[in-house]
Amino acid sequence: MKFNKHLYFFTHTFPFGGESFVGNEIEASSAYYKKIIVFPSKNGENANVKLPSNVEVEVLNKNAGSKWKLLLSNFGLICTVFYLDLVKNSDKAGVLKRFRYNLSLLLQTLALSELLEKKIKEDKEEKQFVSFWMDEWALCLSILKYKKKIRSFVFRVHQHDLYNESDPSKYIPFRFFNIKMTSAVFPDSNRGVNFLKALNYYPEKMKVGHLGVTDKGTNPFDPSVYTIVSCSGLVARKRVQLIADSLMLVDVPLKWIHFGKYGDSPQSFEELKAKCEKLPPNITYELKGDVPYNELIRFYQSTPVSLFMTLTRAEGLPVSIIEATSFGVPVLATDVMGIPDVVSKDSGILIEPETKKEDIATIIKAFKNSEKNTPGYRKKVKEFWSKSFNSETNYFNFNTYINSLN
Repeated sequence: MKFNKHLYFFTHTFPFGGESFVGNEIEASSAYYKKIIVFPSKNGENANVKLPSNVEVEVLNKNAGSKWKLLLSNFGLICTVFYLDLVKNSDKAGVLKRFRYNLSLLLQTLALSELLEKKIKEDKEEKQFVSFWMDEWALCLSILKYKKKIRSFVFRVHQHDLYNESDPSKYIPFRFFNIKMTSAVFPDSNRGVNFLKALNYYPEKMKVGHLGVTDKGTNPFDPSVYTIVSCSGLVARKRVQLIADSLMLVDVPLKWIHFGKYGDSPQSFEELKAKCEKLPPNITYELKGDVPYNELIRFYQSTPVSLFMTLTRAEGLPVSIIEATSFGVPVLATDVMGIPDVVSKDSGILIEPETKKEDIATIIKAFKNSEKNTPGYRKKVKEFWSKSFNSETNYFNFNTYINSLN
């Protein structure tokens, strides 16, 4: 199926760095549109990924303009936005406390919406609009919908833009205005859908929007080695150091390989290295740091991996887990937010986020000789991925749906 349209797709940093997972959606969606124009919030010198031939990148040069002019000319819209925030959120004091800050954000986005409106007017093709996050781009599209400059748009939500506890004020600014204006919201998990439905504000707009990856092969299996892989930044909520703490208590030979270096501070990587140096002799380790996406894929294609592991305490639905299951690798993960959608009895082991390191060590040790560390189970993991997280299926369904909205 081919839609004779342009897709305007809004991101944080893709394709200039980070958000490599967005590339899966762009690649799959490129087959359905005449052209895709990617709008990142942040500029970069060079795209670090190879884009399909019909994908372009457009960076809008943000110009705040006259705040007083924006305020006066959009007074009714501004009142609507903040009225919804105040009425629908239980923490009224928190909303009022951040009023000045959020007003500044809204005025900046109003200026951005004027730039995007000009771009839209220049493009005479029929268009679809998708924001990967509920961020300034979702707000920008909401403004244009409010002003009747576009007919429809949708946005995805994941973790920091979905769950209240992810925001310092314990509420997500502009959420209700965005929901009011959009045609549909796509949380990346069933738990996310249920969370938003519980707000009882246009619950019919909430649709599960599972991400996906392409089939890049099957990870080789070698029962003679026991290798655990983790892949994440070194931020506190990812709890990579807890993996090291748990491995301190494991008495079977294994190798731990971690991908990822960016952390809460410049010292995060060195602190992890220092901890790993204290691991017992039966535990070998390799800290790969940040590697290009293609290098990670080649690793999965060539290096036997027994178990993928994450002990995060807050997560949307990690593409790192989806990627591992696409290769047939079982997963040990914490039961938080969207993770149960991708980690089930057919793909691995779920543990409570409060599980102690001693118990985690016991699970790691037991896994080596369990039925989950067998070719038969790994085949089941890959089948589970294929049914739920294959990009060919998921992005076809997503694009078919959004093109039915107009």
